[in-house]
Amino acid sequence: MLDPESSELIALAAIEALDDRSMQLADDYAATSVELERELAEMREAVGCIPYGNPTLPISSNLKERLFQRIAAEEDRATPQPTQPASIAITAAERVWQPHPVPGLTMSVLHMDRATRQITSLIRCEPGAYYPEHSHAGTEEIFMLEGDFVCEGKTYSSGDYIVSASGSKHPPISTRDGCLFLVRASLDDRMGN
Repeated sequence: MLDPESSELIALAAIEALDDRSMQLADDYAATSVELERELAEMREAVGCIPYGNPTLPISSNLKERLFQRIAAEEDRATPQPTQPASIAITAAERVWQPHPVPGLTMSVLHMDRATRQITSLIRCEPGAYYPEHSHAGTEEIFMLEGDFVCEGKTYSSGDYIVSASGSKHPPISTRDGCLFLVRASLDDRMGN
C-alpha cells in the first residue's frame, strides 16, 4: 500500500495535473518501484476510460441556428452604433407637418428611434376626423394639447394624459371639434384587427 504522499503524486501524474518538470519527477519516482509503476499505469488507464464511460447526450436540433444567432447578436453589439446628439431641439418655426396615413390627420415627427422602434409626434386632427381601431406593439402615451378626443365614449381634452399598454387595442377614435396631441408610440403599431 502506498503512503498518502506517494498516492497523491501518482494520482496527479495520472490525470496530468502537474507541470512538465513535476511529471518527469513523478515518472522517475514511479520507476523506482514495481508497485508504483503498476499503480501509475492502472490510474492512467482508468483516466483514459473516463471520457468513454458517459453516454452520448443528444444535441438539440436547433443548436447550430441558436449559436449563429448568438454570434450575430454579439457582432451587432460590437458594431459601433451611430451616435445621437446629446439633445435635439425643434423650434415651432422648424416644425414640418406632413399628411398622416389616416385622412383628416397631419403629423409632425419630433423624434424617431429605430433601435427601440419608438416615435414621438404631434398629431393634428380636423373636426370630425376618425382614427380606425388599432393595436399597440409597445406602450402608447398621448398628452392632449388642444381640442377633444373621444375614445370608448369618454372625451379627453387639453391637459389629459392617456397610456395604453403594449398588446392592448383601441377601438375607433374620433374628434368632434378637432384636436392636437403629443403621442409616443411604437413604429410597429397595427391598424385593424
